[in-house]
Amino acid sequence: MAVKQTYTDIELAQLLDLAAEKKAAGYRCVNTHCVNTVDGVDIIYTFVVDGGDDVYENYRIKNVPHHGHIPSIQGYFPGVFPFENETQDLYGITVDDMLLDFHFNFYSTDVSEPMTVITPEKKAAMEKAAKIAKAKAAKAAKDAKAKADAAKAAAPSATEEKGE
Repeated sequence: MAVKQTYTDIELAQLLDLAAEKKAAGYRCVNTHCVNTVDGVDIIYTFVVDGGDDVYENYRIKNVPHHGHIPSIQGYFPGVFPFENETQDLYGITVDDMLLDFHFNFYSTDVSEPMTVITPEKKAAMEKAAKIAKAKAAKAAKDAKAKADAAKAAAPSATEEKGE
């Protein structure tokens, strides 16, 4: 049986409303995890409702600033306490208003925020990929504008249509 998943980007300001909505609909929050990026940390929340199609719904908050703050959803899903404490310890993101807060001592690590460490080679590769993506987006926008301008130039003007 294949696992069905959906992925949706949300804003940080939507998180607590989403958690309340999922709790009211009978969902469980089964995981949260983080991905370190050059621009910050992406945090993914995974929800599932038992029965039915068992679709895992993933919601991503992009680019939470390093050393930023996010609200806790433990008030709706107490079982996320390990994930939220992990977010603090490994990524340096402060999770505000946790019910069970280990105060950055959930894990004992030799390096503070170990998951945010990027080797110079990895950082260069990430920056190069971002630069290429930006250039592709700029080229696509330029091509779209040129196409729109060409279509506009080829279309008869309103005065030409009236025969004036």
